[in-house]
Amino acid sequence: MWLNTLRVLAVVAVIVVHAASGVVVFSPVGTSGWWAGNALNSAARWCVPVFVMISGGLLLAPEKHQGARSFYAKRMDRILIPLVFWSLFYLGWSVLRASAKGEPIGAADLVARLASGRPYYHLWYLYMLTPLYLVTPLVQRVAAALSERTLWILTAVGFILSAVYTGIRFAYEIPQAAFPFWFLPYLPYFVAGHLLVSADRPPSRALQAVVLATTALTAAGCFALAQAYGIYTGLYAYDYLSLTVIPMSISVFVLAKGRASTDPRPSRLSRLAPLTLGIYLIHPVFLGPLNSVRAAFPVTPWVWIPLASAAAFLAATATAVAIQATPYARRVI
Repeated sequence: MWLNTLRVLAVVAVIVVHAASGVVVFSPVGTSGWWAGNALNSAARWCVPVFVMISGGLLLAPEKHQGARSFYAKRMDRILIPLVFWSLFYLGWSVLRASAKGEPIGAADLVARLASGRPYYHLWYLYMLTPLYLVTPLVQRVAAALSERTLWILTAVGFILSAVYTGIRFAYEIPQAAFPFWFLPYLPYFVAGHLLVSADRPPSRALQAVVLATTALTAAGCFALAQAYGIYTGLYAYDYLSLTVIPMSISVFVLAKGRASTDPRPSRLSRLAPLTLGIYLIHPVFLGPLNSVRAAFPVTPWVWIPLASAAAFLAATATAVAIQATPYARRVI
């Protein structure tokens, strides 16, 4: 199924984003190395929105509707166990890394990380996804009750509101809301995934130009804002709800569906789909040491980011395969 292939491509894009982000934040803005991080980061920003759209395309399908109790029993078990296990794992991992650097982390800091929904930088996604799953039975009922046209209108309005909220938050440096509310701006992606999976219209070739244009505008926007207002403001361009990333993500999703309609054969990548959550959760364990290697042996980011991404993907995949093959342990991925 094309959604499985897209899920694997999305987790690869996530790793590229994480490999490139440090280069963008810590390199002098405008240098060749910085542009490598900026370009590759911009090209992969569709990753998380596509994950959310895949979830919406699967969970909001009419044949997947079920009672709230059955839904929670199945889905929350799959998300809560990994959330608890990897939160504790990465808190311990952070303590070990900090101790090795001679910078011990106090208990108060660890509690604050948990309370913020970011025990480690990538785990925010699980802390956003869990409340989204909690409201999914309600969203299923609403989606089933409304016409397709009405859903499209509500989704478009939702995207506008989410984009405006994100722009205001960066412009005025407003802190993020508490993590139980993070899912709200992502609801339009969730519903859009359902609508796009159900749509019969073939994709326009113009969408390829949209992806290229929004990638270029994301990179240019980050540079312009970082030059004028500093790197924090520049990171607005990368936000998954920025004015460029929203059309980029939708276009990638539709193009992937269109590609599947012309070649319905399952790709080899789709076989890795059951491992994607594990790969997502595990890959920072390998990116951290790779960053240390780069610091010791300077390599241009144009080469290092793709190499580090590939190495982290392969190592995380091998680890996920081993965990999945182990009874009981497989429940954490």
